[in-house]
Amino acid sequence: MNAYFSRNWALALLAGGGLLALGAARPRPVDESLLQRLARQVSEYYATVLPEKAYLHLDKPVYATGETIWFSAYIVDGLRHQADSLSKVLYVDLVSAEQKIVAQRTLRLDGGRAYGDLDVADTLAAGTYELRAYTNWMRNAGDDLVYRRRLQVWAASPYTATTPPPLAVRRPAAGTPVLPAGRPDVQFFPEGGALVAGLPAVVALKAVDVNGRGVDVKAQIVDDRNAAVVPPFGTTHLGMGHFALTPVAGQHYRARVALPGGTTADYALPAVQPAATPCT
Repeated sequence: MNAYFSRNWALALLAGGGLLALGAARPRPVDESLLQRLARQVSEYYATVLPEKAYLHLDKPVYATGETIWFSAYIVDGLRHQADSLSKVLYVDLVSAEQKIVAQRTLRLDGGRAYGDLDVADTLAAGTYELRAYTNWMRNAGDDLVYRRRLQVWAASPYTATTPPPLAVRRPAAGTPVLPAGRPDVQFFPEGGALVAGLPAVVALKAVDVNGRGVDVKAQIVDDRNAAVVPPFGTTHLGMGHFALTPVAGQHYRARVALPGGTTADYALPAVQPAATPCT
């Protein structure tokens, strides 16, 4: 891909140079300064070439093997950083230190937005990986516009259902709260790290048993009045799942999780944060 980008970057430079030369040949106001002229030519270049930039918003900064990377994607124009709808397909790659693609997703863009996930295989070696996001249109401008982010991947626990941890490991320390038998530990990871009043968000969750293994659960999100606010949902892989929620200011949300034996347990979602006040 680097060779492809390098070749097209050279073409993009030639095209950009042509645009600037064309701009220089156009009539311009007599009182236009050099700085104004450069700004005008750059604006004309961006308006003609329409460069794009990609951004990914992840649910957390590090991952363990066997986990899932949940993310939301944004495509913006390269000049004003406003939502761009030119491209309809986004490519997301997880690349090893040896420049080998170990996971890949192709997502449909709607108004410059997309949501997706990447599975971190439990066979991957622990280490530093690179997350890349790009569109086909970006390839015309080279590597500089490709979204890149370094990700640290840790090795998961070696204990499994067939090889549980020894009793010394499983026995909690004195004073450590112990989950009731059959009750999983459920954690929530809002998009962006917090629930903000009035802002739609995707919330990832992970359910694990007392030994730290993922368990599948079914849940319902309720508010202070015990009214359901999203359709019922369940985990899909290794105790992980997600749901969409637009939090309301002043509300406290809980996940009502179905437990073995037909009982349920409530788990509090993170508190709703007030909406940010725009700068004027």
